[in-house]
Amino acid sequence: MKLPFPGPSDVLHAAEGLRDGVTEALALLPRVAGALGEAEQLLKRVGALVDRMEGIADRAEVAIAGIDVIRADADVAVARIGVTNDAADAAVARIGVTNDAADAAVGRIGVTNDAADAAVARIGVTNDAADAA
Repeated sequence: MKLPFPGPSDVLHAAEGLRDGVTEALALLPRVAGALGEAEQLLKRVGALVDRMEGIADRAEVAIAGIDVIRADADVAVARIGVTNDAADAAVARIGVTNDAADAAVGRIGVTNDAADAAVARIGVTNDAADAA
């Protein structure tokens, strides 16, 4: 089998095709450079956004830690309120005992008053008897 040998017109057509390809490649070069520049700008913007997001994440971690401290303080305060409520309940119970003792004392005062009234009445009878004698 014999391979065809290119003639001058074949070489000329090949050279024209090569020239067209090089021309297209050279025409694409500024577009590729522009796209590369835009990609670099986008990467810079993405980097800035990532930095901002990291800053936000850091501030969020600080805020969360602060919330944990506040929650712990609130737990302590609630526990102290429970102790205060228990002490108030005990004080109210003691007031009840005091009221009961006061009621008993008032009752005894009533008995004493009744006894005093009876004694005054007897003194009156004694005075009347002394006056009559």
